[in-house]
Amino acid sequence: MTGTPERLRYENLAKSAHIRFLLLRVIAAAVLVAAAVTANAPLSWAALLVLAYFWLFMLGRRLTFLRNLRDLHRLQADSQDGEHDALPGVTIIAPARNEAAVVEKAVRTLAALDYPKLETLVVNDHSTDATGAILDRIAAASPNVRVIHDPPVQEGWLGKANAIWYAVHQADPDNKWLLLADADVECHPKALRRAVAYAEAAKADFVTCIPRLENGSMAEELVIPSKWRALVRTAPLNRAGDTSHRALGIGAFTLVTRKAYLESGGHSAFYDEQPEDTLLAMLIKRCGGAMAVVWTSDMVRVRLYRGLKDLVASYTRKNRVVLDDAAYVFVSQALFHLLTTVFPLLFAVAMVAHQAARGAFVFPLAVSALIGLSIYYIEAKDYLSSRPLCRMRAITPWLHPIGGLLLTWIELMSIKQAVLKQSMHWRGRSFANVRTENPTTAANAAPPADEADEEDHHPE
Repeated sequence: MTGTPERLRYENLAKSAHIRFLLLRVIAAAVLVAAAVTANAPLSWAALLVLAYFWLFMLGRRLTFLRNLRDLHRLQADSQDGEHDALPGVTIIAPARNEAAVVEKAVRTLAALDYPKLETLVVNDHSTDATGAILDRIAAASPNVRVIHDPPVQEGWLGKANAIWYAVHQADPDNKWLLLADADVECHPKALRRAVAYAEAAKADFVTCIPRLENGSMAEELVIPSKWRALVRTAPLNRAGDTSHRALGIGAFTLVTRKAYLESGGHSAFYDEQPEDTLLAMLIKRCGGAMAVVWTSDMVRVRLYRGLKDLVASYTRKNRVVLDDAAYVFVSQALFHLLTTVFPLLFAVAMVAHQAARGAFVFPLAVSALIGLSIYYIEAKDYLSSRPLCRMRAITPWLHPIGGLLLTWIELMSIKQAVLKQSMHWRGRSFANVRTENPTTAANAAPPADEADEEDHHPE
């Protein structure tokens, strides 16, 4: 491990790359809409080429997802990994703010973890609901659970970064590993044994786990799986030999050695920046730490949001934070969602209607319709393939164009809030977008990525 950069900041694509993508998507959308309305021969051929490009793009994304899911290590309950008591000590740090509705069930699963040397620090981060009382009740019955109430707030620090940083310095210094977990995550009793056993075998400094999503509404089923597949597609960023500055970190369940965390500077290197889970992964990677990603379908579970309203509010906030309130980027992403999930099926229907009206076979119209249907089918199969990672009903994959419309709506809400410079709200706290109010230059800024990565650059 080497020293930390003086200041770490999440970097997006270069502005020129975003503008290039926006222009290309505007042209592609205009061609498809014009061809669907007029069925003009030259426009139909142009639309065929546009659809052929997106067919290749979507197929490539699907193959990447399937390959990565196959190659990533999977934590499994029926494995025998870690079934011994020679495992190194672990401190769990779980910050909680206004989590009264979910914290009891989640923290009780942490208290029930089967692990030889374990302490659990749950940080009640100035909650204004019953979170603190619930945690005290759990701790009274669980010897390895300790509650830290209302950690001192350092000026300029965001709440979660401050809570984790404070807890790290209250933890047992003899424990090799820190498990950073969200206070709404539920764990199988053997989850920590499996994860630490893999981390030790891989000689890793940082291991993040893609948990199973326990979606509870149709809106969650339609929107979140596409984001979760993006996590799997970006997992190779944490492989040995990857030289980019980007990395994958998931706040729900991340193991990091205490040594790597402290030597890199941990959350002090990005105390007022988000997304903190991704930034921690980037930090450890830049400092030379060995990185890894695992996934599970049964050992770590989380429900990220509670219905449509919560989902839209959260993704809008994350959009604004990560993309610096750049309205033109939100427009570009809205077009991307429409081009990949909504337009193909609508275009196919339009082409079939035009052919029926003409009463004759027209090659570009027929082929375009087939490609549009194929794109729709590829995306539906992608949803089906993500079922080990996400709870969803059997009908959900075939309704994915509605998910595309919901994602487009999130982009439009991001535009509205950014243009009006509205404050953001989370867990009862209100804050401005520090990235737009006080822009800084990051050390070792990330280079532009290609278009296949653009929609995956800030996985949730």
